[in-house]
Order: sequence, then C-alpha cells, then structure tokens
Amino acid sequence: MLQDPQARLAESYVTEFLREKGLTAESLRELSAERVRQIMVEASTYAALKLAEVETKSRMAQDLHGVSQAE
Repeated sequence: MLQDPQARLAESYVTEFLREKGLTAESLRELSAERVRQIMVEASTYAALKLAEVETKSRMAQDLHGVSQAE
C-alpha cells in the first residue's frame, strides 16, 4: 500500500526520535502502556515539529525562487 509522502516522512521522524532515545518499535512492547503513550506523545510532537520545519523551508525556497503556492 502506498502512503502519502508526508506520512512516510512523519513515520521516519518517529523512528528517528525512538532511535535517539535508544528505543525501537519492538522495544516499546516491553514497556508499560502508560510509558509507551508518553513516549509516543513525545515522538509525535517531535515529528510534527520536524514536518513544520520542512514545510517552512519549502515555502521559503519557493518564495526565494518566485514560485507561488497557487501554481
């Protein structure tokens, strides 16, 4: 199944966050549900901030090159 590129990027940022914490999706299974929830909230926040950064950089590049959002 094909995912939207933004969803794939968000997933990669969540994986990056987990890796930086020394965790993997598999290692989360060993933690309590409350701890997993806490980590995933943090990971989702991290991914959202990174996606916003990518979007901002993209818009800035478009503005620098004179490309409008409507095109």
